[in-house]
Amino acid sequence: MMSINRVLRLLMLAAAGCSCAVASQVLRAQSFTIEQVLGAPFPSQLTAAHQGSHIAWVFAQRGAQNVWVADGPEFIPKQVTHYSGDTGQPIASLRLLPDGKSVVFARGTEVNGEGRSANPLAEAKQPKQQVWIAAVDGGEPRLLGDIGCEAEGCEDIQISPDGR
Repeated sequence: MMSINRVLRLLMLAAAGCSCAVASQVLRAQSFTIEQVLGAPFPSQLTAAHQGSHIAWVFAQRGAQNVWVADGPEFIPKQVTHYSGDTGQPIASLRLLPDGKSVVFARGTEVNGEGRSANPLAEAKQPKQQVWIAAVDGGEPRLLGDIGCEAEGCEDIQISPDGR
């Protein structure tokens, strides 16, 4: 005759085995690839204009970072920039002009000790950290100038209160 302790231990082992089998099936059903994880879309840098109901944000999808905007009260998203692929050139310091008609942003990385921005794609033309402006109603972004700073976060763009 088995003791009650032995029966309880066997039941606990059987329950643990069933739990592991169920967990294994759940994990297999929810598996994903590293490409799916790295390519997952995500928004960042949400900002708003000082006047009206205009918002802007950076949306990263499959490695490409682009600027999006929306106007209230509907807030229907609209893509402003159309960069493709993962170039290693991040968008930072996104700002809307006070009237909400244009966005200003930095694109590219800070420079290293040799005065160069990151060039993960080994492009023949060395990338630079630059400031760009783009009209939210369309058109290509326009280059305002190079930044080329060394410190992390040094691209903190400031807009004058009158938007000039």
